[in-house]
Amino acid sequence: MFFLAENYRHPAFREGVRDFSGLALGIAAWGLMTGVTMMKSGMSLTECVLMGVLVFAGSSQLAAIPLLVADAPMWIVLATGFCVNLRFVVFSAHLRPYMMPWPRWKRLVLGYMTADLSYVQFVKRFPHPANDPAEQQYQLAYLAGNTGLNWLSWTTAGLIGIGLAQVIPTEWGLGFAGILALVGLSFSLASSKLRAVAGTVAGAAGVAAVALPLKLNILVAIAVAVTLCMVLEKLPRATPEPPMSETEKLFTIVALAGITVLTRCFFFLSDRPWHLPHWAQRGLQYAPIAALTSVVLPEIVVTQGHLITTWQDARLCAAVVGAAYFLTHRHHSQAVLGTMVVGMTVYLPLHVGLGW
Repeated sequence: MFFLAENYRHPAFREGVRDFSGLALGIAAWGLMTGVTMMKSGMSLTECVLMGVLVFAGSSQLAAIPLLVADAPMWIVLATGFCVNLRFVVFSAHLRPYMMPWPRWKRLVLGYMTADLSYVQFVKRFPHPANDPAEQQYQLAYLAGNTGLNWLSWTTAGLIGIGLAQVIPTEWGLGFAGILALVGLSFSLASSKLRAVAGTVAGAAGVAAVALPLKLNILVAIAVAVTLCMVLEKLPRATPEPPMSETEKLFTIVALAGITVLTRCFFFLSDRPWHLPHWAQRGLQYAPIAALTSVVLPEIVVTQGHLITTWQDARLCAAVVGAAYFLTHRHHSQAVLGTMVVGMTVYLPLHVGLGW
């Protein structure tokens, strides 16, 4: 929607861009390393570019990469992408009253472009949907500026990462700058197709059930993954499916983009009147902070599925220093950008120089 004159000429558009500018550096760093990862995984240049431009869902892309490289069946890749993106269905329920004044095509474009941080910033800036047309246009223009910069930062950096994959060492860990937007995904134990399925399903289920108390989301994730893999083990051994052709892989990537649209726009696809129950509206006010904390903490205190047991971890030190900076500069307009810069200033020497 950033490409419509009615939006980019509106003052709220510039406000949305300004508010997201502090996060754009982290999104770009994450997108850059995702581009590098895609290219170094063995995917073709066409597959990398198509995924980088169309899918626009970092966790879904990272989950799909090893499955595509391992020639997993198409349905597994698509089911994985859907599971990883399930949180966006909740976001779409929250955004429905904001979106319904607009035609379906606008809702679809806005929904597709509204990723985690854009959603969080938008509902923080506008806790309630507008009632009059002028305010509705204000909210629309703000979201267009916010999501537009998000999409451009991610996509441009991803394409740069694809182009520079051979000269950017993944060991630098530059993607840590985007830690506030990351969902922890680990594939280190995916030594077989079934284990890859188990790890992927468990990760998706664990994220989907993260709100459960007493770490019950871990039990749910394990139960779902183990049950599914045991069922798959019992299925008759069929003739191994031939690897997906290049055309099938390209189709799968396009379908992943469709899943991004479906999950992010789920609750405002229809024009039929529909309202969330009051209890659900109350509960959704906690969704933004729950989404962020469920993303951030595992990336700071978990390594290969286990809690860290030493303070000599660059992520932990950088997070502590970055948090201290933010708390002392929270009223500054670029406090988030400063947090990333200060945190990375601590992280890179410790991680690259000392190997922490």
